[in-house]
Amino acid sequence: MLDYDLTRREFIEVSAALTVTMAALSDTHRGHDLNAEERDTLIVMIRTVFPHTVRDNVYRDAVEVINLRCRNDPATFVDVTAGVAALEAKAGNKFSRLPEAARISLLTSIEGSAFFRVVVSEALESLYGSSGMWTMFLKKR
Repeated sequence: MLDYDLTRREFIEVSAALTVTMAALSDTHRGHDLNAEERDTLIVMIRTVFPHTVRDNVYRDAVEVINLRCRNDPATFVDVTAGVAALEAKAGNKFSRLPEAARISLLTSIEGSAFFRVVVSEALESLYGSSGMWTMFLKKR
């Protein structure tokens, strides 16, 4: 058994520091939510892979499905955040501003990655898996 000889003041200081540290750690990793920049990159990525003349909210909904999966699966969160970071690094941190041909080329180079598979499969289900979406796509014709 460890025996620490702490004064009451030292005990309170250590407890307070530990409480602040634990709060910061839990807040940092709470829910594994994607940040705004990651979401924006994913919207552009999904729009590039599945181009339609629909509003961004359709693609934003697909990103929310991906974000929900990230909240429920820490491994997916790591794959997605690392994949977005790698994609942005390859694009000089301006993926969304690249011409479509350059975006397609970058996405083709990563299509075998876990990141690409997760994003495309979740977006595919979100975009084409509901009758409401099909109705909207058919109205656009």
